[in-house]
Amino acid sequence: MREKTRVVCDTMIWYYIAEGNIILEIDVDLVATGVSIQEFASSENIYKKPELVKNALKAMQNYHFEIIEFDPWDYIITFCVDISYEPISRELHKNNLNGFSHFINGTFDEALKSIEQREKLENFILNWNEPLVELTNNMNFAIDKIRKERAKKFNKRENIKDLEDGGLLLEIKEMILDIISARLNISKDEIGEKFNWEKIELLVKMWELHWIQILRQNGAKIHLNDIFDLLNMAYVSEKDKYWTLEKSWLVLMKSNSVTAKYVYEIP
Repeated sequence: MREKTRVVCDTMIWYYIAEGNIILEIDVDLVATGVSIQEFASSENIYKKPELVKNALKAMQNYHFEIIEFDPWDYIITFCVDISYEPISRELHKNNLNGFSHFINGTFDEALKSIEQREKLENFILNWNEPLVELTNNMNFAIDKIRKERAKKFNKRENIKDLEDGGLLLEIKEMILDIISARLNISKDEIGEKFNWEKIELLVKMWELHWIQILRQNGAKIHLNDIFDLLNMAYVSEKDKYWTLEKSWLVLMKSNSVTAKYVYEIP
């Protein structure tokens, strides 16, 4: 029997399915991720447009082949560093999935109408997204540092010449190792010796391409939504495809032969 293609979905795919913009007559295995769980859980639409979120969650519930119920860093550790690692984020993500079921069933409808409950949700969203906000700030700090260093070496006309020399890729890998090292509380050298970068090829290459794109625009910054979108690609292994309808990401993915092979489009 033919093995189905494993297709990791960005969060908006579930919204498109719910709204009928995608007709699912496809023979693939759709994968929902911990990033999508976080995006749903931290969406202001939970109280602003609850029916919209409910329908997207129903689509995810009905059409997924697999839900990866832990964050991208735990996924990277498990599949690139140590297969025996037990993801520390799994319980929290399972709790959120359980909460989604109650949300879909209308358990929280009345509570969500109260100002007090909305304030609690706003605080929850702020706390939930805090690590990603910190990562976004760290990335922008790194981008600013690279800009300043490059400004000393090159004039404006020369400035884009060596962006693709591999230096940015090394910076990105160092950042990933820093995060993994902190989570595992072991040295980067120890991690680096056994890290399988091939398993997150899409993530690291798209991260590099995105940084190049940002550096080519004066004053451009990385935004929180960019981090959600990028980290969702961490779940894409070497044999998988990635499904997004976000035009900017599709253009970027198709611009490079390394990343273009991961693009999924309905036949």
